[in-house]
Amino acid sequence: MSNEICHPRYEEYGIIQWSNSRTIVVFSVLIINGSRLAKTRRKAEFILWLAQREQDVFGLGMVGFDLGDLPWSLDDFEKEKIFLLKVIESAKEELGCGVVKLGTHPEVLRGDLEDLRMLILNFTDEDLRTAYLLKEELKDIGGRGLPVEMPPQLEKCKIHRVLLTQYGCYVCNNLS
Repeated sequence: MSNEICHPRYEEYGIIQWSNSRTIVVFSVLIINGSRLAKTRRKAEFILWLAQREQDVFGLGMVGFDLGDLPWSLDDFEKEKIFLLKVIESAKEELGCGVVKLGTHPEVLRGDLEDLRMLILNFTDEDLRTAYLLKEELKDIGGRGLPVEMPPQLEKCKIHRVLLTQYGCYVCNNLS
């Protein structure tokens, strides 16, 4: 089983497939670095959205997503995209920031992060608008993707300093 991260125009830009364990490692470094960089509630929402993809909750191979499923806003898309690209670059440079032992060769992990960076880099305003229209059409049948449940108070794990979701700390739950 694996998880797929898809660009809406996958014929042109492709699909990333990561094993369940690789997904945990990639998501962990993104959540660790993103939690450090998210200085506003809106930026934290992107990190929490990712941290909510708990395979123990939703099942192995069930936490992949289409880039259009991310909690983009139509008005601030470019700023949000820049933030996510910054999180990926930070993750590539600092990996787990020394917070966790990842068990994946750093160059392999940097390659995975670069693949994700390229998908997001090629995700356009037009792709977002198409995804938004699709989400609106699918609302009648239960929607697409998981909603972001923003906690009333943003809290961080005392051990890993990552934003906490309703499931707790993503790193504690998956790498401890």
